[in-house]
Amino acid sequence: PIYIRGIGTRMGAQTVGLYVDNVPSFNPSAFDFEFQDIQRIEVLRGAQGTLYGRNAIGGIVNVYTLSPLTFQGMNLTVGGGNYGQFNAKGSVYGKLADHFGISVGAYYKRDDGYFMNSYTGKKVDASENAGGKVKLEWEVTPSFKALLFGNYDYVSGGTFPYMHVDSTAASFNDPSSYDRHLFTNGLSLDYTGNGYSIHSTTGFQYLKDDMRMDQDYSPKSVFSLNQKQTQYSVSQEVTVKSDNEGNYRWVVGAFGFYDHRKIDSPVALKEDMVAVMQRPLDMLMNGLGAPLRLVYDSDRIDLPGVYTKPARGAALFHQSTLNTLFGVDGL
Repeated sequence: PIYIRGIGTRMGAQTVGLYVDNVPSFNPSAFDFEFQDIQRIEVLRGAQGTLYGRNAIGGIVNVYTLSPLTFQGMNLTVGGGNYGQFNAKGSVYGKLADHFGISVGAYYKRDDGYFMNSYTGKKVDASENAGGKVKLEWEVTPSFKALLFGNYDYVSGGTFPYMHVDSTAASFNDPSSYDRHLFTNGLSLDYTGNGYSIHSTTGFQYLKDDMRMDQDYSPKSVFSLNQKQTQYSVSQEVTVKSDNEGNYRWVVGAFGFYDHRKIDSPVALKEDMVAVMQRPLDMLMNGLGAPLRLVYDSDRIDLPGVYTKPARGAALFHQSTLNTLFGVDGL
């Protein structure tokens, strides 16, 4: 999650917007990706709903990557450290023609984890990440440019090393892991006219993850969770703004999106929990002196939980700016 001035959310709909090359991410689960070949990062603090619409009450983070039209060459980074840390990433930027450029990159990183699970004798939070990206940029004419990119990120690792406050190591018996596939694609078109400019951005993002968690975080088999999430989102934004140094500036635009998320999060009540639930039934039947006994017919009870959360929205926005008001610059 991203927090700006204390405003943010750990899960659910975000309150801080994240844009990569003008393509938004709709799910905080997609915020964890490799920052590779970053040209610049803009942080806009405070509510930005006027220009960025929904889920921007805390602010906006804009990430822009290098352009193959302005940078040519190769970037290569290799590193390592204790706890089995290793990372390597590289990218190549070049021009296929005077006004057409391409960049290709990939990365890999891993670590052995930091916290031990005393029950299994293995690390809880080992992780392994990999991914790649492709970016095409074409200056069709001096006034018209097009950009197309695609990114893929894969994350695989352990989950939270929760433990008792008096313990020095985690201790739980059920497998706990997190795996995620993330595709992000975007198409940007820019046209500069006489005193104005038009910008269009089309974005598509696909996320699929699988989280397994021992929810009691103890050596007992009480209950566990296996949450699977599938999400795809499509967004389209078109803005027209003045392109001059005059006193009056303006911007007008439209934004629309469709976001579809399906969450399957069944909770399993396991044998130790079923045994606890059985005791009141035994006490009840013994107190009644009944010759019968009520028992659970299984030492595992699965509680299903499937949620489909489609969302769609559209917005029109406008902003006018007077650089000089009542003869005072900046007022």
